[in-house]
Amino acid sequence: MHNENGQTTHTIEEVAAKLGISKSLIRFWEEEFDLHRHENGLLSCLEMEEIKAINKMIQEREMALEEAKIAFSHDRKLLEVKYRTLHRLIEIRQSLINLKDKITENGTSSD
Repeated sequence: MHNENGQTTHTIEEVAAKLGISKSLIRFWEEEFDLHRHENGLLSCLEMEEIKAINKMIQEREMALEEAKIAFSHDRKLLEVKYRTLHRLIEIRQSLINLKDKITENGTSSD
């Protein structure tokens, strides 16, 4: 699914199913970890990655809630940088594809 900006979004149901957790647990984590809460139930890719990171800390690493909050505050910055970098690379890739298409069009139309 995509939002009005063309970015991929995921429903809270999709994220819960993918991680094998309940929607209510995701809502709890949104409150506890001060995540952006969407009333429409759609999460951006970054927000999904944040939920995945929290899930990993609590479920897999078995961190206590307070310990996970501290760890997440550090990991969150890294996630944001990775997300911004990835999206910038996607934009650059699309610009290159558009440029290639334009060059190809100009090359074939002059024949």
